[in-house]
Amino acid sequence: MADGSDRDLLKPAFAVHGEPNFDRGPPADAMEYLRRVRYEAQRLPQIVVSKIEPSRIKTRTIHVPLPPPLATSPEKYIPKSHWEKTAGSDFADLRQALIRCRTRYNQGISGPWDKEDKIKEPIPSGGDKTAWADYCITTDHKNRRPYVQTLMKMDHVATCAGLLGITSRLEAEGSAVEISDRIGEWLFSLLALLDKPINAKMASCLRTLYRVCALARSKSMDDPHVARCNVILNIISRIFGQRVSS
Repeated sequence: MADGSDRDLLKPAFAVHGEPNFDRGPPADAMEYLRRVRYEAQRLPQIVVSKIEPSRIKTRTIHVPLPPPLATSPEKYIPKSHWEKTAGSDFADLRQALIRCRTRYNQGISGPWDKEDKIKEPIPSGGDKTAWADYCITTDHKNRRPYVQTLMKMDHVATCAGLLGITSRLEAEGSAVEISDRIGEWLFSLLALLDKPINAKMASCLRTLYRVCALARSKSMDDPHVARCNVILNIISRIFGQRVSS
């Protein structure tokens, strides 16, 4: 039995009465077995120190590369706090509207998707991020845009795959990265669909995307391109709490 403050941490599951009888040989029943277990436990030290032979230790150096510093932009490209707050509020309202649309869509109720041309090309299935990246980024397919009817067909797995795929492609471009109008549309739409709370994998993805957009903004001289970057950066920071400070 434990003494003092340890007693509350080691409460017995049930009472074991009597002392073990080692003269009888092996335990004859379960109660005798438990008596011997208790006897041995009472004689174990509270702290055990292992003896380590230094000659058997092989030194290993594990290198974990640090992410690059966050790219900085001219002050004129940084949005004002009141704009960030308003844009974040509007985006939150959009997310709620999409939830209502999905409910109506699943119930077979008519909605804005009925006014769009039927998209005959199938969307990628499952969580294949490469297929989703190809689908979202390829520019020679006019139907591969984030139409409402397309978004309504996407579940959480597809949404995550799309974000992971696009982010991976953009990160691979390095300093030549650019957030085009088409990519901006898809990022905005996928972030609007992304369920909260997000898991660790998606949190890492959004932080990477934050760095990518910050880099793209820092190298841009085009106002519409800067605006697209600022919108995505604001969503990642304000809606999902994944702002990168350095």
